[in-house]
Amino acid sequence: MQGKCACGRTIYPKRNSTILPKQCPSCMLKNLVSGGADAVKLGLKNKKVVKRKTKVKKSLKTSITHKQIDKKLDVAWSKLVKLEGGNECEYCGKTKPLNSHHIFSRIKHSVRWDTINGICLCVGHHIGSTFSAHKTGVEFTLWLIEKRGQDFVDKLRFKATGTSKLHIFEKQILLQELNDRIKAFE
Repeated sequence: MQGKCACGRTIYPKRNSTILPKQCPSCMLKNLVSGGADAVKLGLKNKKVVKRKTKVKKSLKTSITHKQIDKKLDVAWSKLVKLEGGNECEYCGKTKPLNSHHIFSRIKHSVRWDTINGICLCVGHHIGSTFSAHKTGVEFTLWLIEKRGQDFVDKLRFKATGTSKLHIFEKQILLQELNDRIKAFE
């Protein structure tokens, strides 16, 4: 799937998304720097935005840090995984207390905030002792293959081998996409 930006560049969906952006990354960056509609939407309109020039490309430096945006992304990802799992453990059906489990570790940045890398589990099946994602990994993987299929696991494994380093403005856009998907459930 692809489209065209107003400037004429070809636009492709972002990683981990099926939503086609309205603008190419260059136009988005210009819009954020100039304080346009995207800057207002992301809460950057009244914040200090500093342009830093490099030989390769321009990047934004804002008052928000990677650590802060990562925390917000983790919370939104967790909430969305629970919503997509029907707010119940996908193994036993319990509704409380629930955790969102990363099938591939959070260290794998290529799938860290991708909801297909998440599964909603009760605390017992997330970190418990008889059958849990963390303590009985082989049994959990076999169950996951049975539940979602070998093709799903293979595609997720392939996606997890990729590398991904997102800039803060890309993380803010991803956060907005996750929050929009959460709102669709409400």
